[in-house]
Amino acid sequence: GRELLKRAPHADRARLMETAKALVAERQAEEDSRLQKRLRELGVDWSPGAAPGRGAPRPVVTITPAPGKDHRAGETVPWTVTVENKGDAPIRRLRAWTTAEKNPLLDRREFVFGNVPPGERRSWTVPLKLPKGLDSRRDEITLHFEDDGGQAPPDLLTSVGVVEIPKPVFAFSVQIEDRQGGNGDGLAQRGETFDVRVDVRNAGTGVAGEKTWVSLKNLGDDKVFIKKGRENLGALKPGETKSARMEVELRRGSKSDTLPIRVMIVDEKMEEYVSEKLDWPVAKDEQARTPAVGSVRVEVAEATLRSGASAAAPVIATAKKAAVLPVDAKIGEFYRVEWQKGRFAFVPDSEVRVARGPRSGTIAAAWQREPPRIALLPDPQKGAPVVDGDTWKLQGSALVPPSADPDARLRDVFVFVNEQKVFFKVLPENATASKLDFSADIPLEAGNNVVTVFAREDDEFQTRRSIVVYRRPPAEVAADGTQKTRQAAQ
Repeated sequence: GRELLKRAPHADRARLMETAKALVAERQAEEDSRLQKRLRELGVDWSPGAAPGRGAPRPVVTITPAPGKDHRAGETVPWTVTVENKGDAPIRRLRAWTTAEKNPLLDRREFVFGNVPPGERRSWTVPLKLPKGLDSRRDEITLHFEDDGGQAPPDLLTSVGVVEIPKPVFAFSVQIEDRQGGNGDGLAQRGETFDVRVDVRNAGTGVAGEKTWVSLKNLGDDKVFIKKGRENLGALKPGETKSARMEVELRRGSKSDTLPIRVMIVDEKMEEYVSEKLDWPVAKDEQARTPAVGSVRVEVAEATLRSGASAAAPVIATAKKAAVLPVDAKIGEFYRVEWQKGRFAFVPDSEVRVARGPRSGTIAAAWQREPPRIALLPDPQKGAPVVDGDTWKLQGSALVPPSADPDARLRDVFVFVNEQKVFFKVLPENATASKLDFSADIPLEAGNNVVTVFAREDDEFQTRRSIVVYRRPPAEVAADGTQKTRQAAQ
């Protein structure tokens, strides 16, 4: 198009330019008419209006909810801007939009008011849906106005505060079940197809959403085929337990001594998850198996019920002394017992003796993995801090909960501000209690700072907690100080 225009004679170029202008004007008029019609359906007068005469508009802007009010994560907030014209001339085609640093949820939100005659007001509401997984934070927002007559209100500063809601925490245990596709010893062996059962308990104070799921991922053995690797658990109330069942095939020819598998439990809506790499031992020899009927009685203070017929298999449950457990087989030095209806585990024959009777006594699930807990001061569930200085004191503690595996130990705590590590502390190796208190002066940039605390048991297993700290820019602090000085003088 440009090349043809350059080659055309001057008169022809002029005619082409005029034709192009007419086409652009025609298309602009069509789009303007379409926009007016659509906005009219929404109750907005977007007509061009008459040329301005005498007088001047005087727009007064109000925002609801008012700045400074905190909202709970998960709420839908009707964010309303109202413009009242207290002048004696109309405001024509008034619109506004937001600018919010580092928060796309609040950035570029549009408000359309159209024509506002003298003595009248116009409002526009944006439904602000706050995700459930939001951490406590406060965002400063600039509302910028424009109109067709150069009489728009000046930029307006406002804010939106969010307070986090209680979140879920996932404890879990994993068990291989090979009674159908294997030899029934609860151990992975070459040539077997077995189920992988993942029991999940919500150990937190918040509800896990409907999109909470468990997944398995093969981390390297090409002879491991995950035939079913994901299952949805659905919602989990605090304290509630659900199970997912996946299917894995270990083909002959595998040379690995262990199976590298990653297990993940994820709540998509709350953006909470736990992840860990598991190295399942591969049993080399099949143990002697003999039929068994009846029951066994626990003879020690607390018997360990393991997920497989091996002293190296993880503990899946415990049984107190005098508990009675039905038996259906003996594999090596372990009895296979039914510790819950339809759930089997393996107890060493040294901890029980043959008995009679139905299942009875104190038998409890044991959670193989439960994330550390982090407590922060100030508490994020009471809102996000707003500070004037360039540092902020963070205090808190991290600990392994009493309900976790007795062998679990906290290793270290570290803190990131935005993308920079600013604090690191290690629990001494000889510490008897798995708890670590910490305190640090955190450096802050102007505006929002995402402060995230991590507590680790090892390189793979950790938990995190975040809070967004707002540092007021120096200009904002100075302006606030000037205003307070004037108020005091008055």
